[in-house]
Amino acid sequence: MIRDTVIQGTDYGRAGLFTLPSTLGTWAVEAKVFYPDRTLVQTLSASIMALSQPDADGHTHGVSIAAIPAQTALWPLTKLHCGLKFTASGGTVFESSLYEIAVRPGTP
Repeated sequence: MIRDTVIQGTDYGRAGLFTLPSTLGTWAVEAKVFYPDRTLVQTLSASIMALSQPDADGHTHGVSIAAIPAQTALWPLTKLHCGLKFTASGGTVFESSLYEIAVRPGTP
């Protein structure tokens, strides 16, 4: 499992590569942060871009997610989970595995 750490009240971001079938149409992505019991904390800014051609590992899309300091200032000082939901223009939905974000106190 991926484990990130963020200082409360600072920028947070992550980027990654994914393999999504182009035959299902164009893709949109949504990123959400949850408590471990899956209660929603916040929806994050997320973007997806199709690569011009698959990379050597077969990845077809790049994804980035971000939260600004005003958002992470509201995150509780605990371990949260983040998940991505991919939706194709044809209606197909894939969800990523959740990963952990540990929120720590501090001033930037």
